[in-house]
Amino acid sequence: MIKVKELTKFTPKVKQYLLTNLLIIIIFLSVVFSMSGNNNFFGTFLTIAIILGLPFYIYISLMYNSWSFLVNENDITINSGILVKKSKTIPFNMIQNINRKQGVLMGMFRIANIDIWTSSPSQININEGKTSNKPDGNIVLTNEDADWLQGFITYSPNSKK
Repeated sequence: MIKVKELTKFTPKVKQYLLTNLLIIIIFLSVVFSMSGNNNFFGTFLTIAIILGLPFYIYISLMYNSWSFLVNENDITINSGILVKKSKTIPFNMIQNINRKQGVLMGMFRIANIDIWTSSPSQININEGKTSNKPDGNIVLTNEDADWLQGFITYSPNSKK
């Protein structure tokens, strides 16, 4: 549960979701490689799990423990980074849009991805004539926490009307 002026960490459901994604990828790759000539599924699975799964498991665990956010009356601060720590404060009066995304697997874990958009030019990336956008803030929350945060930001006296 999110509390104002209290540092909030990932919920354990997020780590379970990320690890489930990793397991699905490892199983998929094992099936593909087993069907392409090597009939030993277990050996292929074990090899991919060690080569691919172990580093990603360590990364997921480190990321899970290094991410947090803080909601105040006027802004939200998102902290991230494993080796290089980043902290971004987004004032509510600068927020123009809050998008919520939830795929099938996220729905099974009852979590949602929240993108926070402002009018900041840092959201636009132009590379070789191609433009891509990224939100100023991104948070993965339980459905209940996502509902609360969207309502808190939208109806805050300090947010744009």
